[in-house]
Amino acid sequence: MADRILDENLEKEIKDTVDKNIKKAMSDVDKVKKKAIEDIESMKTKAGKEVDAARVTLDEKTEEAIKSIREKPVEWVAGAFVAGLILGKLLSK
Repeated sequence: MADRILDENLEKEIKDTVDKNIKKAMSDVDKVKKKAIEDIESMKTKAGKEVDAARVTLDEKTEEAIKSIREKPVEWVAGAFVAGLILGKLLSK
């Protein structure tokens, strides 16, 4: 009978220890999950800001190029012609 009581006590102690460790592990997983989600959201926000800044810069440069082409169309056509000749020579070999 004493062996059975010891076995029941040991079994209960093991069960309690396992349950406690499982709860701690689940809590740790939840903390890591929340941290990962926060990091991802932070990266998305940062990337969005960088994309917006790049878009603004691209729009500015596009406007500058359009203005330059309107001011000096002959130079741009000549430059494009020369670039075409150079590319044609390089790619024909």
